[in-house]
Amino acid sequence: MRFYQSFLRFFAERGYVVGQLGYRACAEGPKTDLVNCGFNCADYGRFDMPAGKNYLQQQFPNLPFFILGHSGGGQQLPFVEDLDNVVGAQFFGVSTGFAPEMPLNYRLQSHFFFYLFGPLSLATKGYIAASRYKIMEDLPPGIFKDWRAWCTSPDYFFDERFYGKTVPIVDFDRIKFPIHHYHSSDEVISTRENVRTFWQHWKSSGGISHELIQPEDHRVQEISHFGYFRDKMKATLWQEVVERFEEWL
Repeated sequence: MRFYQSFLRFFAERGYVVGQLGYRACAEGPKTDLVNCGFNCADYGRFDMPAGKNYLQQQFPNLPFFILGHSGGGQQLPFVEDLDNVVGAQFFGVSTGFAPEMPLNYRLQSHFFFYLFGPLSLATKGYIAASRYKIMEDLPPGIFKDWRAWCTSPDYFFDERFYGKTVPIVDFDRIKFPIHHYHSSDEVISTRENVRTFWQHWKSSGGISHELIQPEDHRVQEISHFGYFRDKMKATLWQEVVERFEEWL
């Protein structure tokens, strides 16, 4: 959560009320028994995202609502049932996580995490004990297993093995606001094919646009999957995002 603080402060300084979502069992939320909690990956979109949205609406009932999402934070937006007051959404690096479409070095990292480190951690700890190695947050077993399973399919959770079973069926007719999605030419996860296969399932009557950005156009050497939120992007990408919100308003 600290990683996004500078990016979100940029919006707060321009008059936006900003709420940052912490998923169950992650970040600085309540202490959780990771081994026995029974959480699943789709719980993020079915329960946590609606809870965060409802809280903000209760605190600020008369303000228009925008959504910013990165990676998994954008994937599950359609699982939120109440999207009526959303004016628009801007996403970064949202795609499937299908390893065969990733560069070789990141594909090897993915396989190490899902098929060596993860199973070993589950066998010895009962959960994914990743934070001590600075890999990511610790994860409950159900969330890890869902995520790993989704990544085995080019269609991710839209695969018939999951969609309508462990993943809710989405009514895309509810989505009526514009969506703009950025992905970088040097992405290691949201590569062009992973973006294409994920977004082919989406629709919105407000329109969906994609923008492939180049590091050199933003005067940086690398963007990849996390560089959208580094301070060096403040004068270019972040400013574009604010201006698009203003345009939608």
